[in-house]
Amino acid sequence: MGLIPPPEAHAVMERTRAAFGFVPNLARIKALSPAALSGYLDGLAAFAQTSLSAPEQQLVLLAASVENHCAYAVAVHSALASAAGLREDAVSAVRAGESIPNDSRLEALRVFTRSVVAQRGKLELGEVTAFLAAGFTAVQVVEVCFGVGVKTFTHSLQNLAHAPLDEALAALRWKAPPTN
Repeated sequence: MGLIPPPEAHAVMERTRAAFGFVPNLARIKALSPAALSGYLDGLAAFAQTSLSAPEQQLVLLAASVENHCAYAVAVHSALASAAGLREDAVSAVRAGESIPNDSRLEALRVFTRSVVAQRGKLELGEVTAFLAAGFTAVQVVEVCFGVGVKTFTHSLQNLAHAPLDEALAALRWKAPPTN
């Protein structure tokens, strides 16, 4: 896929640069459709306004990226999760597909997000009840689904486009753990 966005993408690419500090390779591909990149940025901005804390938001985006095996997004959201204040052991656990130690609330959020992605939202009542019992609300059920939806666009596009990981993220390169 070519990485040369049309001239009308200039403004949305500058918006991307302002948000991330640079224009990521995958954003260049999204910018082939300025409306798609703009919609994605709008979705991220709206997700940032949810009742989930910034670390919780990044946990949702990271866990969805891991579950969808999107190495590019795992690298991006590992960096953003750390910057948002998510504990490094939590970031490492999510990347490894393992339980988050010493924080049952974050672990419930990881499990719920993973289930929403893996089961395409077709969760059993007990899974929703467990999420709510961890201190989350019905509003946050909606917000997790929204965050998963925003990321699913990126994951699908990356699976088609295979954008190379940006050099700025090379230290966070991720490979999906083997499945049994």
